[in-house]
Amino acid sequence: MPEVTKDNSHDIIVQPETRPISLELLATEVRGIYAGLIMVEAKCIEVDQRLLASLTQAKLNGQQWQALIILHRTLLYEYHDFLFASQHPSANPALRQLALEYDIPTRMWLHGVYAFLEVLRHHLPASLDFMLDFLYLSYSMMALLYETIPIFADTWIECLGEMSQYRMALEDEDIRDREVWTSNARNWYSKASDRAPTIGRLYHHHAILATNVLQELFLRSKSLCVANPFNPARISILMLFDPVLILTGKHQRKLPTLDTHFVRVHGLLFKQIMERFDGEVTQFLRLLNLQIRRTTSSFIEQGYLIAISNICAMLDFGSKDNALIKAVEGIPTTIADEKADISFERSRHLHHKTLAVILEQAGDPKVLPFLHVVLAFMRYISHSPCAMDLWEAQLPWVQLTTTLNALIDHFSERVKHDKFPEPAEDDWCPFPEDYAMRGLLWTRDYFPECWFIKEVEDDEKSLEKALMTPQRKERILWLAYHVANCGNSPIHWDSTTRMFSVECADKVVWKRAGTKNHVPGKDYWRVIYVLTDCSGERSGFTYGTVCIEKDCGL
Repeated sequence: MPEVTKDNSHDIIVQPETRPISLELLATEVRGIYAGLIMVEAKCIEVDQRLLASLTQAKLNGQQWQALIILHRTLLYEYHDFLFASQHPSANPALRQLALEYDIPTRMWLHGVYAFLEVLRHHLPASLDFMLDFLYLSYSMMALLYETIPIFADTWIECLGEMSQYRMALEDEDIRDREVWTSNARNWYSKASDRAPTIGRLYHHHAILATNVLQELFLRSKSLCVANPFNPARISILMLFDPVLILTGKHQRKLPTLDTHFVRVHGLLFKQIMERFDGEVTQFLRLLNLQIRRTTSSFIEQGYLIAISNICAMLDFGSKDNALIKAVEGIPTTIADEKADISFERSRHLHHKTLAVILEQAGDPKVLPFLHVVLAFMRYISHSPCAMDLWEAQLPWVQLTTTLNALIDHFSERVKHDKFPEPAEDDWCPFPEDYAMRGLLWTRDYFPECWFIKEVEDDEKSLEKALMTPQRKERILWLAYHVANCGNSPIHWDSTTRMFSVECADKVVWKRAGTKNHVPGKDYWRVIYVLTDCSGERSGFTYGTVCIEKDCGL
């Protein structure tokens, strides 16, 4: 029998013995790290402030830039060591709390990264290579902390978004690299706003990276209409409005025609320039009607962005002096400033006229997200009689109830329940406009707590799925039903006829319309309302035509 030789190549190496660190020793280590940290931090603050104060005089060579990078890298390592030591598994709650008490994550960004990035930025293009080196160093450090110290994930995510934006701005030659870093920054900001949807600053950062001007207007407006608004956006939003308000000249911003008129209308509202307002609104509404008719699913996103932007304008971009906000909060709604009163009336006019154009295309599923946003806002103000009185004037109630009745085949018993109509677990998917409305003042009690529990990438939030259309119709009916039952709106729900109607309408007549220029596969009905206004005077007939699916049962 042959001799078996022993092979030692696969011997298991015993893990080195590790001894647990005592709490006293860990506390001593943390104190020592912090003592070194504040000395390096003070030096970095002094150097950065001196360099920023003498931009025209300071001309640094390569060795000096390298020395500065080493200094700031040392500070980052000190922050890193302090965080790891204070968050050690052996640390007690008091030790773990030190990073928050000393505000270490914020100081790490401000003194360890941001101030030096600004120094490097002000010395471009000479400092380009050094700025890239430091960006990669600090980005990798923040990414490591995001994975290993998750308790401060909100700060790390925002920092990663900021650094991605710096890196994007440096890329002028390679358009692909620029797009990669733009997408990277956008994803970090989206992740940050998902974790803190009521922080306006995050939407302001995201607006800088917007893919189109409608999205930019929406994000800048939203940054002012959340529970924690970013008030500096009232200044920065002028960078969007001013180039569009210029009618001629080399500084005029070239945009798609519809976008130009829509942003211009909002710019006139924001700056309270009313001389050109009516003409711009007329142009916008004409172009909006054409846009709906000639586009396909692309109007889904445009629709809800327009709706939210219009509502933000009616709220005077989150101003505490706004009449609607005061009415909902129970504050006397008298507006002392006459211009502010006119501004509210004009923004309400824009909203109601836009809604009227949308309702003319009510049979088209791509306008439903717009209608969903409007009804969600209506639900918010319907609990306040004063707010509803301010808002309801000139709203196209007849067209609205006609549109709601065209969706009546999706009315179920769930619509009558107070509980939000959640879909089956397999079909759980928030609508694109749900993500857009999340965090706004008027949706804070709309969505269930677990509605956004699933993490979704930024580019997936705007995806429209086939199952959403019937779910959206049910949600719209749920909102309308509860608005009708609150008792403060002109909408009335008749449980016998299972139809919505306007409170002051005496009679509703449905007649089949002709077939000229109509879409095959759909029925067209002429709706005749015999109206008596609330003062008792007969106002004649109001007509409207609505496109309805053939199997709706009317």
